Amino acid sequence: MLFVKIEDAVASTELLVFPNLLEATAAYWVPGKIILVQGKISDKDQEVKLLVDKAAVLDLENIGESIDAFKKIEVAQRRQFNGSGNGGSYPRRQPDPEPAAPVAPAPLKLIFKKDLSAEQAARLKEIFSQSAGASRVYFKIMRNGEPVKVEGGFRVKNDVNLVNLIKKEFSDSIEVVDAK
Repeated sequence: MLFVKIEDAVASTELLVFPNLLEATAAYWVPGKIILVQGKISDKDQEVKLLVDKAAVLDLENIGESIDAFKKIEVAQRRQFNGSGNGGSYPRRQPDPEPAAPVAPAPLKLIFKKDLSAEQAARLKEIFSQSAGASRVYFKIMRNGEPVKVEGGFRVKNDVNLVNLIKKEFSDSIEVVDAK
């Protein structure tokens, strides 16, 4: 099994590549290689991960062809664990039991008024790391001139201290929505 961390200036997430796919795509997983992946999102233990089902190298000279070939890749079904211990079978993750009355913590919603510098993005990431909790973080950003809502890979303790710190340090760049 391979764990791959991908990140940009704002967030990071982890990819899990299972042994059968890793065997078929071992040459892809090197730093700097651009890879197309498809999979399922898992937020087990409040950590967002992508369980990779298929992967292909993106050829920047032939992007259209790379995408077409990627779409044709068949996704192998993960087999149900049969208890025999044969090396290719892994247990399916059983869904977590639902609590009687789940109450989701209020998410932190931020609107980016302008792009952040690399230093500002690193500082925001540091603030989120220091305020770890259960609330999801959503960003509203401009993409191609249109506002787009994006869920970050962070979970924070959405309280008045966090909101005040963001307002203080990013008053010209970020607006906090539905502040506590």
